[in-house]
Amino acid sequence: QNAAWRCDYKPVPRSAAKVCKRASSSDYFLHHLQAVSSTRHRSDASYQRHQPYSETMKYYPQYNNFVTWPAMLIPPAVYVVVAVLASRSVTPGKPVLPAGLLKNVLRVYNVVQIVLCTYMTIGLLPCVQPPNVFGINTEFDAAGEWFIFVHYLSKFLDWFDTFFIIVKGNAKKQLSFLHVYHHSSIGLMWGILLMYNNAGGTARYGAMINSVTHVFMYSHYLWTSFGRKNPFKALLTKWQIAQFYSCFVHAVL
Repeated sequence: QNAAWRCDYKPVPRSAAKVCKRASSSDYFLHHLQAVSSTRHRSDASYQRHQPYSETMKYYPQYNNFVTWPAMLIPPAVYVVVAVLASRSVTPGKPVLPAGLLKNVLRVYNVVQIVLCTYMTIGLLPCVQPPNVFGINTEFDAAGEWFIFVHYLSKFLDWFDTFFIIVKGNAKKQLSFLHVYHHSSIGLMWGILLMYNNAGGTARYGAMINSVTHVFMYSHYLWTSFGRKNPFKALLTKWQIAQFYSCFVHAVL
């Protein structure tokens, strides 16, 4: 989660190509691993033993309508249908929007993602409590549930990635099954956490590490969109690999 699949829509200089070759099955698996690993842990062991599951958010029940089964299943189904139909209606290699306009829209989108992901990173960072870096058995509180809820909503914003691929005329090359599967299903993972009152404690780690990566990657896209080289591009690749292993360890623990 991961921002590991974002470069498929973002034009970058040849110098940044190495960083951007990441739309692989392992990248999509990583983001799902972050969400799935979070579902394995209850933030409070006693709460897990003595409390039944309930289909409601604990601290923000006023937003329960966002995490009902219809709310989590119908929009992704519509997304899949629209993505498939739209991709087949666009001429391969022929952008729908003028190049200049598309570049500026993408820059705005990058800024929005950077701001939003920074907000989530700051809010979720308290889950990292060295030496307990994964926040296992840490407190289930209102702040944790709120920022996981924001993270859940951000998965719908990520659908613009698909939109940009299509309007650039790159659907035939870049709109893979894994891309559509990932974007249509990852929100459900986080929605289930919220629905079953499990959005807190160690579950924050997956959302936090994904948000950090998004900040790095969208900053990279924004910077290189102006024709500038990113001197830290090699570190970004290493960061993604480290993130993958950290989520794997988190899932095991």
